Amino acid sequence: MPLILLDRDGVINVDRPESVRSLQAFEFLPRVLDAFRLLSQTSWPIVIITNQAVVGRGELSHQGLEEIHDFLKKEVVAAGGRIDEILVCTDTQIEPHGRRKPAPGMLLEAMEKYGVPCHETVMVGDAARDIEAAHRAQTRAIVVRTGKGEETLSAWDHRWGSPVVCHDLFDAALKLSQKDFFFDLNARC
Repeated sequence: MPLILLDRDGVINVDRPESVRSLQAFEFLPRVLDAFRLLSQTSWPIVIITNQAVVGRGELSHQGLEEIHDFLKKEVVAAGGRIDEILVCTDTQIEPHGRRKPAPGMLLEAMEKYGVPCHETVMVGDAARDIEAAHRAQTRAIVVRTGKGEETLSAWDHRWGSPVVCHDLFDAALKLSQKDFFFDLNARC
């Protein structure tokens, strides 16, 4: 059973230069709710993996972050989708916990909790830190062109392998729903 890991800012919602510091600043990217509906037709766990140093820096309260995530979950469910869990790292540095991407901590936590091996796990992200975390956790990765995606692709680190690139989360969901995706190492959207 595959495990789907999704970055938040730049994949699900608009990535703000000053970070998403309030519910009012949270804006879904186009076709995201359709993507969640499509992914939710599977029995695969869907877990959001997000760095939120904005909380660690004191620019957003834990309560404010919970409000954003409650809204996110409510809208996804109202659109016919689901989110099984949101893993958050509020650390401003990788050490001492090793959870902040590009460290693989949160990805490894999700794989252990859901009992899914790395070769059946995929991380969908837009930023280099998402792809590096996937590489370090030995999972598959999909780069979306939304958010920081174009920047990530232009500075691609070839030790991460050949990129699987999709226009957005909806295109990634279409690719993931193809029964052979996890067997096709050269999958492309």
